[in-house]
Amino acid sequence: MAKNLDSTILHMCETLLTTFSVTAALQVWCEVRGLGDGDLFADVHPESGQLELPPLGVDLIKPIAGETVRHRAITLTRGDVPLLDADN
Repeated sequence: MAKNLDSTILHMCETLLTTFSVTAALQVWCEVRGLGDGDLFADVHPESGQLELPPLGVDLIKPIAGETVRHRAITLTRGDVPLLDADN
C-alpha cells in the first residue's frame, strides 16, 4: 500500500475511534476530501432487522429485560459513493 494512502487510512481510523458520532465524523471527512455530495444516507438492506441476536451476542451486549436487539445491515453512502457496509 502506498505511504500516502497508509497515512490517510490511519487518520480515518484515529478519527473514527475518537469521535462521539461515526456518521458526523465521516460526513466531515468526506467533505474535506471531496468524496460524494450532500448528506450521508443509510441504504437499509432488506434482511436488516430480521435476525435475532444469537446467544453469544446476548451475553456480550446484556440487553435489559424486554429489550429487543436485532441484526442491522446497511450501506452508508454520500451521493453515489459507498463508504461502508455495516453488517452487525
